[in-house]
Amino acid sequence: MKAYGNLEELHLVYDEVFFQKLIQEEILAKYTGFYVTSIVASRESESYNMLTLIEATDEKDFTPQKFQPFSLFEKKEWRYMVTKHGMIVESIGKKISEASRQGEWKEEEKSLKFGRLEFLGNWYVPPAMQVSEGFPTSPISMMLRGKGEEGAHIWEWSDSSGMLYSKLVGNPQLLKEISQRIKNHSNILIDEITDKISNLIIALPVKCLECEIEGIKGTLDKIRVHPCWLNGTKPRPLQLIAWKERDGMQSIAIENAREDGTFVVANNDNKKQRIALYDVSNRLILYETGTTIMRNITAKFSLCVRGTTICRLFKKEGTIEKIRLPINQKIQTGYTEPLVLDEPLRRRLYQRSLEKLIEKKLFIQYCPTSAEHRDALHKQAIEDIRSLITKYGERKVYLWDPYLSANDVLETLFYNKNSGAQMRALTRLKSSEGTHKSELIRQYHDILDAACIKPFGLNIEFRASANSPNADFHDRFLMFPDFGDEPLVWSLGTSVNSFGREHHIFQQIQHARPIIDAFEGMWDKLQNERNLIWKITSEEVIKKYGEPLIE
Repeated sequence: MKAYGNLEELHLVYDEVFFQKLIQEEILAKYTGFYVTSIVASRESESYNMLTLIEATDEKDFTPQKFQPFSLFEKKEWRYMVTKHGMIVESIGKKISEASRQGEWKEEEKSLKFGRLEFLGNWYVPPAMQVSEGFPTSPISMMLRGKGEEGAHIWEWSDSSGMLYSKLVGNPQLLKEISQRIKNHSNILIDEITDKISNLIIALPVKCLECEIEGIKGTLDKIRVHPCWLNGTKPRPLQLIAWKERDGMQSIAIENAREDGTFVVANNDNKKQRIALYDVSNRLILYETGTTIMRNITAKFSLCVRGTTICRLFKKEGTIEKIRLPINQKIQTGYTEPLVLDEPLRRRLYQRSLEKLIEKKLFIQYCPTSAEHRDALHKQAIEDIRSLITKYGERKVYLWDPYLSANDVLETLFYNKNSGAQMRALTRLKSSEGTHKSELIRQYHDILDAACIKPFGLNIEFRASANSPNADFHDRFLMFPDFGDEPLVWSLGTSVNSFGREHHIFQQIQHARPIIDAFEGMWDKLQNERNLIWKITSEEVIKKYGEPLIE
């Protein structure tokens, strides 16, 4: 084992010698060429890489393809396209070195600029897993020509300048349009892999080995793994590595092949585990997958035969409704005894997970029990909103509530401690008092105007959708569209004026971007003066109210 005296020796470096060895010595497959696909953004005479995928193939009839550009569309001064071509094995090493060292790739007097490429590393991507079984699937595997049916070794570089990344990630509609138009030319869905924008990716599919996995008859906790060498590949020593996790703890087993070339691995607690076959001489993973042991099968049948069904009868608007209820039968076979240790662990992990959600205000259930409790819980709930606004509202805050009033804005957005943050509030002007909407607008405007004494740092615009057609809404959201890489959205569960006063659930929403887009789309339609309730900007505050109060 080598002892590293200099930490710089541990930095990621592209090993060109090792890469050429894999291609020339047919360790992973007998490659006959490479397919090159690039998504390109062009401006004037310059072409920039949005993503380039180079994939090796073992097709016997492979012939190099000429450079083919496919135009997608033009927008302003930019043109977007897909280019494809094929390369022989002997030329790939030179092209990769040219791109990684010089930052551009020349092809038939054309040049594709990669920027400052930084090597991210090389790793193994396993075949696509079944998401329903709890095993993850790498997005790279779905980009390949076989759509993840086989594993591959990946080399990846990224443009450290980030020029195109910042331009495209901030424009999700543009990314979506590019992805929709690229489907006829490639498996690459650029809007689903934004972290790989401007990257250069090389894929070497593993076609030297496949694997058969089966449970061992008469046992409940052992499986047999049988590797099969393909395409005339000479067998070489393998090891099986199996690992799994339980409650944050790791278990790993390394097995050598038996005399018949198979491996036997145990899984006596029935947890999902992963196995990998490791090429000892070349220090490479050749196969990886997730495994579970099927202990029982449950089937549910519904019988609905005349004369044997149960009917539900009830009156509705003067008529009698009849609902036939199927008779359910359940058949269960196999080993059904539950694992004793699982249920206590599930309960404890669930409780701890819930406590963390509440602590981070990702999920809170408000359950008032009396009038006094309702008032106290309302104050606590408003404090929860204020803390989120201050924590995540450094740049922007959106508040969307059909019953939102001037007092609600005072109770929430006015408490943002981030000076100058852009805050938008949108109401439908719904009111239980039946006040005319024009009167409500005047009242809300006067209340907010009267509240301002030294409103330093406030930047709020309050609009109403009530005076515009096709602008109705019912849900209530608190949104932070510009926090970090991804927007954040909370569902209020009820309007701000009743927050905490009645039973509701306040929780973070997973898919935030469509809600942000919906709000901004409606906001853009409400530009008329009749939609404006009240507005104040940081610049206006200084002019109108003088210098801020400093203590």
